Amino acid sequence: MTRSTLFVQFAALCAVCLLAPPQASAQQPPVIPEQLKPWVPWVQHQLPQRPCPVRQGVFVCDWPSSLEVVASKTQGAFSMSVWLDAPAMVALPGGSTHWPQGVSVDGKPALVSKLEEAGAAVKIDAGQHVLEGVLRWKTPPQFISVPTDIALVSLRLNGEAVEQPRLDAQGRLWIQEDTSTANSAQTDTLRVSVYRRLADGIPMNVDTMLELNVSGRAREVELGDVLLKDSRPVQVSSVLPVQVTAKGAVKVYVRPGTHRITISSVIAQQVNALSVPKLNDAFFDKQEYWAWYANDKVRAVNLTGLPSIDPSRTTLPSDWRNATSTRTGSQGDTLKLEVTRRGIEGSSPNLLHLNRELWLDLDGEGYTFKDTISGTLQDGWRLNFGQEGTLGRVHKVKGSEDLLITQLPGSPTPGVEIRERAVRIEAEGRYEQDSDALPAVGWEHNVQRLGWTLKLPPGWSVLGASGVDVMPNTWIDSWSLFEFFILLILSFAMGRMFGWPWVIVTLLAMIASHGHTNAPRYIWFSLLAASALLRVLPAHRVWLRRGAVAYLIATGAHELYPDALWAEVTVRKPNPPVGGTTDRAEATFRTGA
Repeated sequence: MTRSTLFVQFAALCAVCLLAPPQASAQQPPVIPEQLKPWVPWVQHQLPQRPCPVRQGVFVCDWPSSLEVVASKTQGAFSMSVWLDAPAMVALPGGSTHWPQGVSVDGKPALVSKLEEAGAAVKIDAGQHVLEGVLRWKTPPQFISVPTDIALVSLRLNGEAVEQPRLDAQGRLWIQEDTSTANSAQTDTLRVSVYRRLADGIPMNVDTMLELNVSGRAREVELGDVLLKDSRPVQVSSVLPVQVTAKGAVKVYVRPGTHRITISSVIAQQVNALSVPKLNDAFFDKQEYWAWYANDKVRAVNLTGLPSIDPSRTTLPSDWRNATSTRTGSQGDTLKLEVTRRGIEGSSPNLLHLNRELWLDLDGEGYTFKDTISGTLQDGWRLNFGQEGTLGRVHKVKGSEDLLITQLPGSPTPGVEIRERAVRIEAEGRYEQDSDALPAVGWEHNVQRLGWTLKLPPGWSVLGASGVDVMPNTWIDSWSLFEFFILLILSFAMGRMFGWPWVIVTLLAMIASHGHTNAPRYIWFSLLAASALLRVLPAHRVWLRRGAVAYLIATGAHELYPDALWAEVTVRKPNPPVGGTTDRAEATFRTGA
């Protein structure tokens, strides 16, 4: 085996050991080459808690199961059984007030360390262990501190067994009770309120919350089967030691106070009705409160059978009061689910905006386009291009990352895969001039907003376009009713003065020049006025005729060159008389500023 192959396998081993989640320990272990097996402890050295399960986002490695305490007037001996999934520090009874002495692990002396939050603790290896030690005192204390997550506690006081030792929520095991408490008869009571959170889906998720109000001594209580029919428990959250069987039977070790136990379960099969289970009336409330959360993506359901209730008038948890519907029922009542629709009737359409730029070739035989597509994808993860053109390149606007253009089997159109809801891409390609029609969108998708920019080479203009809302700067769009009226007036006036054939000449000239930049428009009025003036002026009024010519030339020059500030034209007589007056021999006209 080469060194490079060994290095690759070693990197794979590191990835498996460091990146695999803790739950993977229950699956089939990965196959590790023989050459790398000696490196497994080295790789796992930085993750000593990896084999431990995770509870509420925290690794839990130690599981104390039982604690036996034998207390006398001078000392208290303890024996604690604990299971560890990985080497860890285990807190000992006594805390920081009563330091344990003579501590042993499986009969062997152990070194006791001090933890700030737990007091005395010992570090032991993974596996099942028994910890023993002695707590010494001059006078018996009122209580001793024990681990809060201990499951079962037994106490012998001065040689007599205490049937129900009291262990409170702070982890205090009471050795001596107050005189008033010891002499008074203490009543053990338990009341349990049941709340259920039903989230419709595949499968249906049911969270059952048990709120326990406990008084008296710490003790073990069997609550029975509290889950709904056909439900399977998957998770338990509680500060009390709880045991839940596969069938849903619950056994809990209670202590005085108010506690909540949440059991998450799933119902795998199709659910059309849910019945309130029959529970022990000795400590369960008769009424249950159910919070229903609908899932319109799966189905629409009409609820009947259990009466609805205002959640603000119930004792539901605050984060369950925003449910779709809140119901209440007694034991034996049934909530019926009438399905009115399955699945989604119609998914929301894609909200896409397309801004298209096209460049016409110099020879007019094709177009180059650039499309900018933005918006949100709601249905599907692919954008297909149309069959009319050729898609050349597609890339993201942000980062300029190129997207692979693919073509699905059996589909004649190419496209790109987009794995994000927010879309902002640019696409470039070509259209060949096979016909006079161009696709408005060009993609096999509807768009909510479309913008076009057509860029033409010199000498080209757009006659008109159809199928769009607004298309400015086209020849047809440049005509208005007023300009059409002016065209008719000028044409008939030219025909009246110069002959009817000039009507056709005027029409063709004005139509051909209309809509072009710097094309003559209002100069036609000047030409018509000057021509009419020249026709009616007497022959001996030479200066007036020349003034009309100067006016015609000046206004024409100003119309042809709109950027010019002014234009001045002087018309002189060819041979003015020597020594005579010239006021009638020349005419000057100035236009502009």
